[in-house]
Amino acid sequence: MKMSDVSRRNFVKGSAVGTAALALSGLGLTGCVQSSQSDSSAQAAPAASGLPEKWDREVDVVVVGSGSILPAALRAADNGLEVLILEKHPTHFGGTTTWFGGGCSCPNSTIALEMGKPEVPRDLLKQYMLETADGMGQEEVMEAMLDNYVPAIDYLSDECNIPITYPQSSDTPGYALYTACSCLEKDYSNIGMHVACEPTSDGKTTGRAWMQYFTEALEERNVEVMMGTPATSLIYKGDPLLGNGEVGGVYADSPDGTIAIKARYAVILGTGGFDHNEEMVKTNLRGPVYATYAIDTNTGDGHAMAANVGAALRNMSECYRMAFIKTGDEVQYQVCHVEDDDGQTMMSEQANATMEAINQLGRASSIVVNKHGERFGCESVSYDDWGRNCELFDTGFHEWRNVPAYLIADSNYTGNLGKMAVPQKMTVEGAEVPSHVKKFDTLEELADGMGIDKENLMATIERFNENAAQGIDPDYNRGVNSWDRYTNSDIQRFQNGEIPNPCLAPVETGPFYVVEVYPGMMQTKGGIKINGNAQVINNNDEIIPRLYAGSNCIANPLGRGYGWGGGKAANGFVVGYIAANHIATLESWEA
Repeated sequence: MKMSDVSRRNFVKGSAVGTAALALSGLGLTGCVQSSQSDSSAQAAPAASGLPEKWDREVDVVVVGSGSILPAALRAADNGLEVLILEKHPTHFGGTTTWFGGGCSCPNSTIALEMGKPEVPRDLLKQYMLETADGMGQEEVMEAMLDNYVPAIDYLSDECNIPITYPQSSDTPGYALYTACSCLEKDYSNIGMHVACEPTSDGKTTGRAWMQYFTEALEERNVEVMMGTPATSLIYKGDPLLGNGEVGGVYADSPDGTIAIKARYAVILGTGGFDHNEEMVKTNLRGPVYATYAIDTNTGDGHAMAANVGAALRNMSECYRMAFIKTGDEVQYQVCHVEDDDGQTMMSEQANATMEAINQLGRASSIVVNKHGERFGCESVSYDDWGRNCELFDTGFHEWRNVPAYLIADSNYTGNLGKMAVPQKMTVEGAEVPSHVKKFDTLEELADGMGIDKENLMATIERFNENAAQGIDPDYNRGVNSWDRYTNSDIQRFQNGEIPNPCLAPVETGPFYVVEVYPGMMQTKGGIKINGNAQVINNNDEIIPRLYAGSNCIANPLGRGYGWGGGKAANGFVVGYIAANHIATLESWEA
């Protein structure tokens, strides 16, 4: 991999190119393609009709972005095509993928079957995907994913020398199915539906490990990367308003000015979500979000460039939801960003972090309520599903009824309340309680201290405790589905017979602890509509020739749902593999 470096000064001094060619303001797309992280005045550049007088660079395939879309670059190079990667950030290679949990969706992976895991019938996998999508998915893309999950991962393993692992070798995996009450629960909830990779020799794990393996594979193929060079618009051979042409390349903002890059075969967009485009977030998302995991260069650039050549956008109101504990004095939106040149700093690991993601809200001896003292959902469901609880707007009081939420735990709770604060450890005499965790001797004092409706809270906890003692939750089904039991269980107390349901125990043993919980997201789900070949589709349901997309800049194939671990990564790893294979069937537009 040949990498061209630029300084941060060059990165932040760039200017916007042009104004939007299409009416994009209704989607909040103006201001998407930015040359800097701080230049909020930049606007989405229009697609350029016709070809430039001269080309500054000529390659076969331009890949825009350096995160989960990288398998597209690898596969295109192995298909004999010359590939150029454009990365917006001046120093950080890998985008948000650097920080992801390390799993990539791959039901029926080769390694799982080799370990003796049963094969899940394809028709059930398809049914599950449709259930998860809530009517918002694309069956054609689902079918393409089912056809290519295994070939894509096998390619990365066999041809790119990435050591793939099956991370759920036991019969009780940490998690498998994100959607509750599904068709797979009974027979296949203990079968892992994703793969991961082994740690690197120098100890990198999860997303950092994937990125090192990708980097090594790109270097072996001599794929060039231009850092600090954001694509600003697509070059379209024809009139994008009429849809009578095809994509021929991109304009990019280099340290030396705007450059025209010819893509003889295709352009692949892999720019991630629009998490850090405030206008797009406010315009599109259906509920409030207070934090995100995404890197700060995820500002919807690919969305804007594609829309400017007529691309259809889908599911723009959705995101991959995550609960965040407020661990400081402020509610701080940006959670992941690059602090130093090596790009390995995650804000939630820093001393000044004020928000921390949590995916275990529903362990035994805890309850989550709103300020009215009401439970409002199953605390133990997957983090994405739990976030839907926060989208309820109370028209009577004109407020988001469940924001903020309050996680209340008693002294038997074994979960983490942020900053590794665990009640059992904090009950020891002299133990320090972090400032973001509030401690009370009684539930009545807790209600008064946090401003929660005391009468309602006491009635809620009384009902909850009566049912929890019996191991049941008739209100929200907590501890019944596989995600609850595999991910949020207090397995030790359950196995020794102390509690009849691994996720339920009365909240009754003081002192009591409480933290504020806010809705956030890992990344956005909405984006560019593609077909089963990863080709971008316009609003007339027609292909935009020579334009492909993957990563979280595409509309999530599973609609508003999140099916299994590594879904976000698969939108790049698998879809990118599909795109590269289809591009290999084309001829150069110069021919």
